[in-house]
Amino acid sequence: IYEDEYLVIVDKPYGLTVHPAPGHTNDTLVNALIHHFGENLSTGSENMRPGIVHRLDKDTSGLIVIAKDDKTHLMLSNLFQERKIEKYYKAISVNRPPDAEGIIKTYINRDKKDRKKFAVSDNGKYAITHYKIIKTYDYFSLLDIKLETGRTHQIRVHLSYINCPIIGDNIYSSFKRVASYIPSNYHKRLRFLLQNHIKRQALHSYRLAFNHPISNKRIDVSSKLPDDMLHVIKWIETNFS
Repeated sequence: IYEDEYLVIVDKPYGLTVHPAPGHTNDTLVNALIHHFGENLSTGSENMRPGIVHRLDKDTSGLIVIAKDDKTHLMLSNLFQERKIEKYYKAISVNRPPDAEGIIKTYINRDKKDRKKFAVSDNGKYAITHYKIIKTYDYFSLLDIKLETGRTHQIRVHLSYINCPIIGDNIYSSFKRVASYIPSNYHKRLRFLLQNHIKRQALHSYRLAFNHPISNKRIDVSSKLPDDMLHVIKWIETNFS
């Protein structure tokens, strides 16, 4: 999407893990970056993460910033910490948020019952999510989301918290839960949708905006909604009205 001598912004497809981890050392974004850029990447904040300043979940698609050198990496990290990088997402959720637009403010911590999950908590890391309804369907919503903080699984946890879990999210929106928002005569269509038309959480990082850490030039880049999410929207319009 964007490249200069200091940084790169790539449009990550869903299904691609950002960096190697135990049990998954190949076929990651980092492997592709090393193949393409060689040593022209920052050393990263942790081992096996050259260039990686922030991350997206494996099954979240969209824009991610890559640093080419350590100075740029540090300055980008500071911009993220100071909340000076604007991060926008689109999500397809079940149900409708309580208001046309709003702000969700909670603490997020690891789920006490399942260490792979996160949950709204009385303590932990403070998280702020802004949302706006783009369009509502009978039982679904297309949402525009701006992250003020960047906690792990933040959007997924926050939308689940307001009873609008993201469709296709097999961690925070089980079939049983999603079906509870939809009349029983549509449950077969819902199951068909989840089994055949969406293989991941319907969440896409579509816009990043910030001042370049070196030149101070304004960067504002966008990514189109991916085909699978566009297809889901059309299928909802056709089969759930």
